[in-house]
Amino acid sequence: MAGTCCNTARAARVEYRRRRRRSCAELRTLYAAELSSAAGGDALLAALIEDGMALLVPSDSEMAARTFSRCISVMDDYFARPEDQKRKSAAGPGPGCQVGYMINAEGGAEMFEAKCAHDPRWPWPDEAVRGAVGEARTLLCTIAMACLRALARPLGLAPHALESLLDGADPPLATCSNTTMRVWRYWHHGVGNELHCDNSLLTVAPRGTQVGLHVRRFSDGYHVQPEAHMAPGTMLVFAGDALGLLTHGRVPALVHWVSSPSRGEARISLPFFLRPRLDALLDCQGAPGLSMCQRELEAAGKEVGSVRTQWPWKASNRYYHATATDVVGSGIVSPACGISNLSCR
Repeated sequence: MAGTCCNTARAARVEYRRRRRRSCAELRTLYAAELSSAAGGDALLAALIEDGMALLVPSDSEMAARTFSRCISVMDDYFARPEDQKRKSAAGPGPGCQVGYMINAEGGAEMFEAKCAHDPRWPWPDEAVRGAVGEARTLLCTIAMACLRALARPLGLAPHALESLLDGADPPLATCSNTTMRVWRYWHHGVGNELHCDNSLLTVAPRGTQVGLHVRRFSDGYHVQPEAHMAPGTMLVFAGDALGLLTHGRVPALVHWVSSPSRGEARISLPFFLRPRLDALLDCQGAPGLSMCQRELEAAGKEVGSVRTQWPWKASNRYYHATATDVVGSGIVSPACGISNLSCR
């Protein structure tokens, strides 16, 4: 009996590796220069619908790689500072609410968040951090906006329909934009985070310093690690629940999670979240009863079993599998993720 179980587990690991290699090899590659064309918009939409993600190559990938590398280096030095120094730029109810340093010691992670617009009274740690984070954030925002504009036509929307949902360039004093870039540092032996869908329209994520991003492929439900096959300077683009709601699930939010390094150096990543402003109405196409503002969507994602996990399209096999087991990166067989245990944030 024990031998049979071992053989089954070994076969599952082999099958997982085979599928992961095949899935990553099939990751669609798009070029930023093509996004302004109708064909580029069609290709991006097809990738998000069929694969859940697309690998984007910027016009100058070497410049992008240098930008991300500099940001990672500066932030690695920042995270090495004493806790009391980092907390001087922590988030809180004062100026620059929701901007700055946060730590989740139990989860084995810390994070520096920099909104695209914020109260100027909020203190940046220093000019090196401000320059490096600002440069990377600007690049990621440019890419995210190009993707958003490219999607409007194939989705049958007016050219600026999606852009009108975003924060303006100058939000009121003492507030900040909802669109943001985060610098995450996961140290080894942490717990990472759980399966979830982002609350963004689009998320743009360069490759982390350690492979740790796991995504659920729409085609077969297997968890794959696209970062293992990403070149420096390239970015992964995928949809969040805000775009999923706007399109009534036509553009589904990608299910993903992050694992902490099992050994060696910490993982640093630079995800960018293009979000609607908090008071923007997300008018669900074909189902006005599901419409809600972005603030309601984000609040709904706080608890398991929320409305975000019960939308009709989340009953599809992109989010739920009836199979008893699913194989994850470590080779361990674990329960498949269903709607009841899918987290949103």
